[in-house]
Amino acid sequence: MGAKRAQKAAEKPQSRTAAVQRDAKGRIAGGGSLNPGGLPKWRKELTEALKDSAQSAANLLERVIDDEGADMQHRIQAAAVALRYTVPTPKQQVEVSGSVSALQQIDAETLRRIASGG
Repeated sequence: MGAKRAQKAAEKPQSRTAAVQRDAKGRIAGGGSLNPGGLPKWRKELTEALKDSAQSAANLLERVIDDEGADMQHRIQAAAVALRYTVPTPKQQVEVSGSVSALQQIDAETLRRIASGG
């Protein structure tokens, strides 16, 4: 093992290399974690950097949308992006008719057809 790799391994928290406690069914025991060290440092730093630039991006979108001298296509694209990330998508409703047993029968028939390759 190279010197740098050995040094990194020695710097790792012991909890990362320790076996995770499991119950009789193989599930992680209470209080256990497969990622005890949490997110890597670079991931946390990236998240913070993106949070800092998010306000600038929102301000840019707002300026483009409000700029009456800007190309209309650019204004429309900026508005679409702003709406996509700020207005929730309405839930779609699906109407189902028939009895539950009829739907279960259709499902069973579909599964048989798929299983038979047809």
